[in-house]
Amino acid sequence: MTMRSRAILFALCLLLLTAAACLAAPVRVKIVSLDTTLSAVNTQQVRTALMYLQPDVLALQSLRDRPEIAGAPGPVASMAKSLRMYYAYEPAYPGADFGSALLSRYPIAKHAPISASAENKLAGLKADLKVRGATVKVALIRPRDQAEAKLSEAAVAKLVREAQKHRLVLMASFDSNAMDTVKAWGRAGLQDAAVALRKPQLTYPASGPRERLDYFLVNTKMRPNLKSVGVVTDPRLRGKAEHLPIALAIQY
Repeated sequence: MTMRSRAILFALCLLLLTAAACLAAPVRVKIVSLDTTLSAVNTQQVRTALMYLQPDVLALQSLRDRPEIAGAPGPVASMAKSLRMYYAYEPAYPGADFGSALLSRYPIAKHAPISASAENKLAGLKADLKVRGATVKVALIRPRDQAEAKLSEAAVAKLVREAQKHRLVLMASFDSNAMDTVKAWGRAGLQDAAVALRKPQLTYPASGPRERLDYFLVNTKMRPNLKSVGVVTDPRLRGKAEHLPIALAIQY
């Protein structure tokens, strides 16, 4: 074997070892959830969030997606293109100009409304992310009143059943007291991530939080992967939003 052949073989072996080490290294995913309450959240604001927080997944609740020019892409599609991220969007109800959006550095294999019933439409979406070949199920839900909160119990129970073999993260935001609904979701098989990590924090109103209205909930398969959770106090991310953003880090 010539010296050149040995050098090439050595380089190939080094490349394979590096690739194997990358595959073996744990994956850490940072998820940020923000209830925009129909405020002006724009591409520059999301860029700021990425610069300071570097989330891998960004969930936006109650986001207005009305194009500034008729026929032009809406803000969600524009943000995703600008940031080179995958995205999913579902209007709050048929014909609504606001809804739930998910931007992700990881491919979104599929997405759908959180509730397929037109009569009992819930604001939110569910999606499958492909993280290093594995499926991570994520969902957003935004009950707008107590009736929708009650309706969400069956929809969330269905989500938990669908995710029995996968990791599941549910991001939820409310307008008022949420504890009865969160407890019902707990009976369905979800756990409050902040309680699990002993870090529940108030999120509303952002200017002086007095209530906890924003949540990450996970199924039992995701529970061992929780690393950190907390509110995001950086005003550069919030903009005009009334809720504090929350962040969750998972690793597996």
